[in-house]
Amino acid sequence: MSAKPREKEPSESELDFETIREPWNKYSLMDGSNLKLRFVLLKVKRTVAENKVSYTIKSQTLIEAYNVPNNLRGPKAKAPVPPSELKSAKKQEVGFSTIFEEWCE
Repeated sequence: MSAKPREKEPSESELDFETIREPWNKYSLMDGSNLKLRFVLLKVKRTVAENKVSYTIKSQTLIEAYNVPNNLRGPKAKAPVPPSELKSAKKQEVGFSTIFEEWCE
């Protein structure tokens, strides 16, 4: 009877990086509003397991509405809106066109 070779524990390491550019991607909504979005890379982890390399990232997407028409604006919130209230809010599809879209470097 032969013993199975023990598999090595996966090796993990966090990679250091410097962001060269993080452009704002801009979109025009059909209701007259504009959105700008920015993808922010926070962390990159490299894992080697069974001679295979994989990468995991941690990121955040920033979203900001601007040039929103007055008729679409509600009253200023006195406190942040809880997620439960956002989930039950009325949803509506809004078409859009791309003003500017680029990848981060």
